[in-house]
Amino acid sequence: MIKKNFLFIIVGLLVAAAGFFVYSRMLSKDQHCRLCAEEIHPGMGYIVNLADGGKLKTCCPTCGLRFEVHDPTKVVSASATDYATGKLIDAASAYFVEGNDMPHCDPNMTMRNEVGGIYTMDWHRCYPSLIAFSSREAAEAFQARHGGRIVSHAEAKKLIKS
Repeated sequence: MIKKNFLFIIVGLLVAAAGFFVYSRMLSKDQHCRLCAEEIHPGMGYIVNLADGGKLKTCCPTCGLRFEVHDPTKVVSASATDYATGKLIDAASAYFVEGNDMPHCDPNMTMRNEVGGIYTMDWHRCYPSLIAFSSREAAEAFQARHGGRIVSHAEAKKLIKS
């Protein structure tokens, strides 16, 4: 009886360990934000280059800028993904469209709580939605279709602080 229970416990622990391993692989650091664990969407990635030589990949400019604002001594530079081309650009010279109608990190604003009640998300780490472009013209074309306003890197940092 004791051997049977012991074997049952060992098998259970092995199954749990395998499940944890599979789950941790699903949340690969290359595909998910290192700050909020959201999926890194095409055209939205942001990379913060750290003073210690490391890189912090985030899901969107807002998450990356939050890190820059709250831990400025750890930041050397940053790169944003140009939404129009998918190429990395220097974040300091990017044009950001803020307040547009394309919130990539939280497309489903209605949620359910643990007892089944429905509520709406009023705040999300990735708000305000910021989308980066290498040229003002591309930012203006996006703004014409999706609204918002165009801000610089410095202005985007001020938005995050407030």
